[in-house]
Amino acid sequence: MRANQPLTNPEQIARAAAEQELSQFVATCVENIPKLAFIGNRRATKIWNDVGQSEDRLAERCADIGRNDPATQKAIVKAVNTSQARLREVDLSTTTTTTIDPNQAYISITCPPRETDAVGSFRAEFDVEQSAPDNVSIREWGIDYGDGRSYKAGSQSTAEAELYWHNYYETGAFEVTAWITDAAGERTEATCTVRWSN
Repeated sequence: MRANQPLTNPEQIARAAAEQELSQFVATCVENIPKLAFIGNRRATKIWNDVGQSEDRLAERCADIGRNDPATQKAIVKAVNTSQARLREVDLSTTTTTTIDPNQAYISITCPPRETDAVGSFRAEFDVEQSAPDNVSIREWGIDYGDGRSYKAGSQSTAEAELYWHNYYETGAFEVTAWITDAAGERTEATCTVRWSN
């Protein structure tokens, strides 16, 4: 088939669309995984470290994710979309990515983009990632929304259902802190900022 001949076969059209979608995802993935890793996104940090922080290997990994791992692909796209403001501030030419210690509990939180359209109230949903090694038992999940309200939960499922979103009723900038506490009382926390203005 000539390069400039239009596609008419539905199967060819679908294949071309899928290839274009994959290409766009790979470009997004390669550009943003190192930045997401730098700002503390655990999934991105694991991917970036797994490929030895090599852009060539990262491109192969991103293509593999795009073809075979829709859940991870969706999570990466969501993390990019919810972290746009922070990602624009990252200059990787002057920063380095820290490898996460797999022997310690870990938590990261990403706030939604700056809100300017909400009137009366604003529901913020937080992207929280957390993990702990097998020998560390997490006993408490908590969050401080930065507006004078904070809550705790006794299980990860409850935290994910009830803690990782919040309604704000006044405009402003709110520093949000999420944390986990293990059985020994060791607390690990992460912060981000919610910004709402009219």
